[in-house]
Amino acid sequence: MVNKILLVNEEQRCSDILNEGIILAGYSVQQEINVVPTLAFSIKDNPEAIIFNLNGSLSQKLILIEEMHSTSALPVIVFAESASKNEISQAIKSGIHALIINGLVKERIPAIIDMALIRFNEEQSRLEELLLIKRNLEDRKIIDRAKGVLMDLRGMKEQEAYQSLRKIAMDQNKCMAEVGSDVIEMFKYIA
Repeated sequence: MVNKILLVNEEQRCSDILNEGIILAGYSVQQEINVVPTLAFSIKDNPEAIIFNLNGSLSQKLILIEEMHSTSALPVIVFAESASKNEISQAIKSGIHALIINGLVKERIPAIIDMALIRFNEEQSRLEELLLIKRNLEDRKIIDRAKGVLMDLRGMKEQEAYQSLRKIAMDQNKCMAEVGSDVIEMFKYIA
């Protein structure tokens, strides 16, 4: 099965270069559309990446790309004839994985797609890691609050409260944060 690319091409004279470059990279064009606003319902077919070939001012189009990127996590590649410093900054903030200015060359497209996919996968790994760290921090806060409840209600020392939470978690086959939440919830009814 060949992975497919969604192509948003505002410069029809570049269609052959883009299509040949995508094929050279080992992909096929899932769909080619010529305006950015229709993108919302084109993403439903789960393309491997989205390539934009844009003309004119990028600012408004980058806003649309950012909105699309916030609802569909996909590698985004943008070819443009020019971009201001502000537009380049906006492109980075909008989640574009490769911004190529005045460099649409068929033979370069495979490397550009590879770079965008690698950058996207790294970004996704970092986001997952960040979410895990945040979840662990929240769990730690819950456990600390539950220890405090046990220390106040039962006069336990911190280590005793921790061991008590740990034993309950093991006995009930739950994680400590879940047991901690239960303890905090029960404390609301006792206090």
